[in-house]
Amino acid sequence: MNRSNWNRQQLLVAFYLYCQIPFGKLHSRNPEIIKYASLVGRTSSALAMKLTNIASLDPAITSTGRKGLKGASLADRMMWEEMQNDWENFVAESQQAIKAVAGANEPVMVVEDKTNLNENEPVDYTGSN
Repeated sequence: MNRSNWNRQQLLVAFYLYCQIPFGKLHSRNPEIIKYASLVGRTSSALAMKLTNIASLDPAITSTGRKGLKGASLADRMMWEEMQNDWENFVAESQQAIKAVAGANEPVMVVEDKTNLNENEPVDYTGSN
């Protein structure tokens, strides 16, 4: 099987999903992961693994004793930093990536802040509390 590096659009989709899906649901059988894996040309196992690699960078996860996988790439780390340094632009770019792969009618998150990115419950990004 030929492995290829994740491109920026694929990573943006992965980070978007990471912000949407609770840590305990980051697995290859999750319907959202299956859907987006297909849309970005990856297997659901590869996308789930990428999400748990991202979790290893998240202090909200690691500070509670939970761990992601230890295979976060340099690109993952750089994107995590980018997200931390320019949250609003990162969200806008992630939304564009989702629309590019899923279609213009795909609902996307409306993000107000980045606190508690991946706690047990997903953050409500719709603005309706």
